[in-house]
Amino acid sequence: MEDKHIGSVISAETNDGNVYQGKLTTLDSNNGNITMANVIKNGLPLNRCITLTSSDISRLKVIRAANQPVLQAPSSQPSAPVTKNKNL
Repeated sequence: MEDKHIGSVISAETNDGNVYQGKLTTLDSNNGNITMANVIKNGLPLNRCITLTSSDISRLKVIRAANQPVLQAPSSQPSAPVTKNKNL
């Protein structure tokens, strides 16, 4: 992983079977540590940052790249004005 991935949302599966998801904030290529913020562990929010070492991680993938826009839910408002048919 390169510095261009800082800010990406990633998923890291560890050797003990836990899955962590969060925003990549630090990547230390010298020792293989990664730090994530807004972490969810096995589907539950941790409300803190965590650091994992490369020896802890069995699988690592990018869920959303740092430069990829976040998709917004569609608006509940109609996109065109609704006209009423007076013949009904």
